[in-house]
Amino acid sequence: MTPQKLLWRIAGLRGVYYAIFSAFCISSFLLMAVPGVLVRAFFNTLTEPDGHLNVFLIIGLMVLTDIGRGLQNLANLRVLSTAEYSVRGIMLRNIFARMLQFPDSQSLPCSTGDAINRMRDDINVVVAFLSSTAQIFGALAFSIAAVGYMLRIDARITTIVFVPVLPVVLMARMVSTRIERYRIASREAAGDVTGYMGEVFGAIQAIQVAGAERQIVQRFKSLSRKRETTSLRDRLFSLIVDGVFMNTGKLAMGAILLLVGNGLRTGRIHVGDLALFAYFLGYTHEIVGSLGNGIAAFRQVTVSLGRLQQLVQGGALESIVGDKSFEITLQVPTATQQRIVVEASERLQSLTVKKLSYRYPGSDFGLDQIDFTLSRGSICIVTGRVGAGKSTLLKAVIGLLPNQSGTVEWNDKPVVDRAMFFQPPISAYVSQVPVVFSDSLKENIMMGLSLDEADIAAAIHCAVMESDVADMPDGLETTIGNRGVRLSGGQVQRTAAARGFARTPELIVFDDLSSALDVQTEELLWERLMNTRNSTVLAVSHRPAALRRADKIIVLKEGKVVACGTLRVLLEESQEMRDLWANDAERQDVHV
Repeated sequence: MTPQKLLWRIAGLRGVYYAIFSAFCISSFLLMAVPGVLVRAFFNTLTEPDGHLNVFLIIGLMVLTDIGRGLQNLANLRVLSTAEYSVRGIMLRNIFARMLQFPDSQSLPCSTGDAINRMRDDINVVVAFLSSTAQIFGALAFSIAAVGYMLRIDARITTIVFVPVLPVVLMARMVSTRIERYRIASREAAGDVTGYMGEVFGAIQAIQVAGAERQIVQRFKSLSRKRETTSLRDRLFSLIVDGVFMNTGKLAMGAILLLVGNGLRTGRIHVGDLALFAYFLGYTHEIVGSLGNGIAAFRQVTVSLGRLQQLVQGGALESIVGDKSFEITLQVPTATQQRIVVEASERLQSLTVKKLSYRYPGSDFGLDQIDFTLSRGSICIVTGRVGAGKSTLLKAVIGLLPNQSGTVEWNDKPVVDRAMFFQPPISAYVSQVPVVFSDSLKENIMMGLSLDEADIAAAIHCAVMESDVADMPDGLETTIGNRGVRLSGGQVQRTAAARGFARTPELIVFDDLSSALDVQTEELLWERLMNTRNSTVLAVSHRPAALRRADKIIVLKEGKVVACGTLRVLLEESQEMRDLWANDAERQDVHV
């Protein structure tokens, strides 16, 4: 779809409002012509013997015209605000919906900061262009009316003073490519800065531990200098183009002064005609300049549409305008609208993975022909060396990585869309670095569920958090701070685990859940998890507490299953398992 057609589709999201706004703009600009006619009458009246009798009438008409335009501008603002805010909302909502169709690791093709820039700045560029286009329609209507009126007064002068119009349009076409190039560079540099800031804010502790503050600052300065250079180039070139476009009116005014002198002397042109020419040309050449700017701005809009195209990752760009329904007072879905009950036919009896393979793009790392089966209520632990593919396996099974080959069956039925299927209450996933929010502990666990829908006490018990909650100043209502800064690493992990337990999923997927726990807490957590047996567990771990309680252990090496069985059997039959067990000094005193 061409940019022109896409812009038409975007305007069509609120077509009625934009149509009304365009009509208001046309009528408002046409009202701008009335003062010009009144100014002509005013000066011509002053030169007549009895002209003073009509002066106050003319002034009164001018005042009424200005009042009418002011009221119309207020109506314009209301209509335009409704159109712009709702169109922005629809585009943002649809972009988010498109992102959610991708696995977690591929939901964004760029940094978070750059994505925010695109969803804010680039959408604003598109919406602003639509508004300015509607205003250009009105401006063109004014120009046509003004030129027609001036032609009636003096066709020769009118033709001469509009000679600069053609070079303006031609120049706009000539510089549009450079404008597009400068805008792309400016947007990319801004995205680099915001993306880097987001990465730094998310890794402050790691930066401090590594003592890399100076290098981080230097890198930020380098990116900022690049952004400054590209932004200045983009802005300066735009201002130069604006100046050339807008100053054509001054050239035209000089031509009028040169041409009308003889007409005034001979009486062919009156003082009122000169005033009317000056009034009309002051607006018409600004309008012509705006038209040139509009041509240049279209290239900038093309850049913004291209950046949004990258954001939807190969999806049809018109998908961001596919749904016209949107309320400015957006109703956020409540937890009661979430599915919190699993149908009897969906209860997990078996989970079977067949020939599952995945390769990261541009590398040889990944999974190769993975097969295993889990039965209801069992605990399956995936273990292996660093880089063996443990986390990759978990993500591939539940759809956080795109399906390349192989199948995952739930109760002997293939799962078609894993990312959509493996969601609460079917499954709950706790990553290596869980996400928590700057809210109360209770809200981080419940995440919208009500106390009638989930047993928070049971979830806290299963996550071994009773004593932690008791020690907190406000109990469950304690605010945990940005990214859980007031919690320890183990508390963050167990908060995320409690969030999963609260949804009573059929399948619980842990990626190294107990890595930040002390031995006693870890033992208790796995003991409680084993005793309840309400859910099936698929987890990555190398810790003895998990391995000793596992019904099945899958040993990975370089993306392949090299052994599978219980800990006792594997220690007897698998050299890789014996090496893994022996490599951890903590395990040497642990009995199988």
